[in-house]
Amino acid sequence: MPEIRLRHVVSCSSQDSTHCAENLLKADTYRKWRAAKAGEKTISVVLQVLLVTSSFMSPSESRSGSNPNRVRMFGPDKLVRAAAEKRWDRVKIVCSQPYSKDSPFGLSFVRFHSPPDKDEAEAPSQKVTVTKLGQFRVKEEDESANSLRPGALFFSRINKTSPVTASDPAGP
Repeated sequence: MPEIRLRHVVSCSSQDSTHCAENLLKADTYRKWRAAKAGEKTISVVLQVLLVTSSFMSPSESRSGSNPNRVRMFGPDKLVRAAAEKRWDRVKIVCSQPYSKDSPFGLSFVRFHSPPDKDEAEAPSQKVTVTKLGQFRVKEEDESANSLRPGALFFSRINKTSPVTASDPAGP
């Protein structure tokens, strides 16, 4: 899926002078968007609502400042189906953090990807059998000649070398 490039920020409720909302448009992942003042409860940027409310941090994590660099990815199953199936040119992102009034908050990056091309969607995918074993998933291995087995490299090396012939027993 190709990444969708954002062109401009339509509006923004609050932004820091160094960590402005336009930073979300840049490809660098270290660019951030933050509130202008640390005590602000909610900030928003308009870049159609595709995703219902989602939390990045729990209230306790927010109060303690732990896990500030969490990354969340939302697939088509998490989006509002009616909005996701339409074409859209604006996105509104609202950040709220009412638990710690003395710490600034915001986003480090935002990426959007378009649906896969029809050519990619029609490409035959390899059938992989997965067996669930408790919490683990076991992927079945292909039994082809290319698979690695114990001793396979040793035996392939022996097969590639020419066979050793015994020297002539009629020696001196």
